[in-house]
Amino acid sequence: MRLTADEIRLWQNEKQIISKENKMDNSFRDFFKNNIDFLFILDMEGNIIEINDAVTKILGYSSEDLIGKNVLLVHPPEFRAQAKITVLDMITGKAASCPLPLLAKDDSYVPVETRVYKGIWNSKEALIGVSRNMTDLKLSEEKFSKVFNFAPVLMAISTHSSGVLIDVNQQFLKSTGYTKDEVIGKTSKDLNLFHDYWQRQKALELIAKKGEIRNLEVSVKTKSGELMDCLFSMDNIKIQTHEFLLTSAIDITSIKQAENKISQLFKKQKMMADILMLLNGSTNVDYAIQNILNLILQQNEYSRVYIVQDSPDIDLDPTIMEAYNLRTSGQTKNLLKLNTVATDEWKEKLMKEGVICYKDITALPPDFSKLLRQRGAKSVAYFPLHIQNTYLGYLGIDISNPLIEFTDSELIFDKTITNVLSSALERKNDIQKIKDSELRLKLAIESAREGIWDWNNVTGHVYFSDTWCKMLEYGTGDIKPHVSSWAKLVHPDDLQSVNAELSKHLKGETEYYETVHRILTKSGKWKWILDHGRVVERNHKDQPLRTMGTHIDITDQKHTEELLIEALSTKDKLMSIISHDLRGPISNLLPTLELLTDGVKLEEGKRAKYMLSLKSSALGTMELLDNLMTWSIEQADAIQLTPEPIKISDLIDECVAQTAHMQFQKSITIELRSPKAVKVFADQETTKIVLRNLLSNALKFSPSKDTIIISVRNCGAYAEIEFADNGPGMYKDEIENLFKLVPADEGAQRSSKIGTGLGLYLSKEFTEKNGGKIHVKSEPGKGSKFTFSLPVANSSTSQLSHHISLHRSHNHFQ
Repeated sequence: MRLTADEIRLWQNEKQIISKENKMDNSFRDFFKNNIDFLFILDMEGNIIEINDAVTKILGYSSEDLIGKNVLLVHPPEFRAQAKITVLDMITGKAASCPLPLLAKDDSYVPVETRVYKGIWNSKEALIGVSRNMTDLKLSEEKFSKVFNFAPVLMAISTHSSGVLIDVNQQFLKSTGYTKDEVIGKTSKDLNLFHDYWQRQKALELIAKKGEIRNLEVSVKTKSGELMDCLFSMDNIKIQTHEFLLTSAIDITSIKQAENKISQLFKKQKMMADILMLLNGSTNVDYAIQNILNLILQQNEYSRVYIVQDSPDIDLDPTIMEAYNLRTSGQTKNLLKLNTVATDEWKEKLMKEGVICYKDITALPPDFSKLLRQRGAKSVAYFPLHIQNTYLGYLGIDISNPLIEFTDSELIFDKTITNVLSSALERKNDIQKIKDSELRLKLAIESAREGIWDWNNVTGHVYFSDTWCKMLEYGTGDIKPHVSSWAKLVHPDDLQSVNAELSKHLKGETEYYETVHRILTKSGKWKWILDHGRVVERNHKDQPLRTMGTHIDITDQKHTEELLIEALSTKDKLMSIISHDLRGPISNLLPTLELLTDGVKLEEGKRAKYMLSLKSSALGTMELLDNLMTWSIEQADAIQLTPEPIKISDLIDECVAQTAHMQFQKSITIELRSPKAVKVFADQETTKIVLRNLLSNALKFSPSKDTIIISVRNCGAYAEIEFADNGPGMYKDEIENLFKLVPADEGAQRSSKIGTGLGLYLSKEFTEKNGGKIHVKSEPGKGSKFTFSLPVANSSTSQLSHHISLHRSHNHFQ
């Protein structure tokens, strides 16, 4: 138990109170006796009045040995003179303590720190001497000194306020390179120990706030200027009555270097992962490569990273790709110039060594170094790029910082990146080839106007190409990409046969699937399609997995085929009609001619009758031949219509005059009911053919001495011309085939001979080509009324409409 200065003063005050009151507190005497410090009560001459147990037990003196003796007796002889002076200085306040040792009874020295105070003892003035036993402290200081000097960490003791170093250990001197004389009495600022001096200031703030610092990371600069990474700790310590700062620093430079290597390795691994992710995640190789160049630039202290194509054998665009930082600028032109100044020897060296690295560009050929200086480069590195073992160009790296040397690890890593970029460029080259091939295929398919479909037989998903959709007037998003969508578009009448052919092929019964069927367009029309496909992938059970094919629009071909079939059918019918209808007149001509030429004498009336019959047969044959000729010309599309205003009554009069012989032969009267002013807008020649055939037809089937009424009516935009006869009339089925080419033996219920039907067929064709319509009303035994219409000439609207109708009609008949 030690007695502090405050406790001494408290004890003195309490002693005075006890003296005044003339009594002693037993507890205080116990405290005095049991205190571990050496306590001496002295009179004013320095003689010992009282001692405590510590003096007896530790120093070995008894009360009889010391009571009444001078206190100098317990000091070594050589220190007694100094002790007398120091005690007087302490009493007068000139000294705070006395560091002189005490002398034990066995003549050993006991280190102490002594303080002397004035006080009252037994109501008299006295001096109280308190000697603190420093034996343990001395031992502790010796141990501390040994630990301090031989510790494997840097240690220093400095003043709290000024930071002056008062001691440093061996490791401190060894690590920093200083001698002790160069350090003691200097501050860390004088020695420039802290790389950043604010770190020491921060340390002082922390210790003021927390009382200690543990493992603060700082950079310490050695005498030679090298930096050490240290874990810095600081504590307040008290040496006797003074406070100091004890600092220690563990050198973690090698650990930091290892950490940096690990960090750099991790950084490079992450960078490589990012590069591979960029390449794998992007279908645009140029975009991915540009991002890789940017990434290389960001992760390193480079000024510019670029790719230069330098091979005429491989054509990849763009020729130059570069990334550069904010302190530099694009150098595409200068980079291109490198190709012109690069010697074959330089390229050969690049390909042979795999890397060319220049810490100082002045070592390069003059032309090369000149171009590099123009873009601010001081150090450069080049790595060759290859595609399929063919030299393509190189990856270049510029550094504008003064003469920075590339480390081996950096060169190896950059070379690895170059290999990855070579693979990317090779992929780009392959993609370009595929695109070129696809483009050629696409152009070939588009030129052939073929739509492509690709059917996943497992999921039902179908890819329909743009051409496939456009062919049916659909946009690419209009049709759900599924086989069910296609099935819904196939004509119901064709679907069963199409599915049957498709099923055969899917089962492997046919080498190809091929059908011709109708399919619905967006506008609601049906198009004829030639659908052709094949299974391109099957599983181990020979079940179809994928089927591909094309479809071709053959609507025009199908229409042409139908027209050809119709034309052949018409030709066959016409031949049948002609052979039948020519046979009749000729069979009538031959007996009459034999009768007239065999010398048989005939009465004049009979001869005239026979001659009239011959003439009628010849005229009928002539009419048939005229219609046949007109039909042939019309089928060849050689008739050119020239519409013009026509006074329809004049054309009717002309046709009536041309058939006068038929009217005379049958004593038939023709009555024309027509306003004289009615004009139509039509082609004159084809209109005559219509009028002549309708009039001839009425004359042919009218009974003798009958009347045919020709009526012309103005119906606004159109004029109607009607031929009414009192002939035998027609049945419904005859009317249905009336304007078609039907052989005579097909008209089973006709009450009288019809003829070829070619004239009425031509009448319908020419009426419609002139913008009109033709129809008939007839019943058996009640005659017939043939009516056709033509546009009126004095109506501008009708003329325009007629022109449009003519145009459409002309296209239709083509």
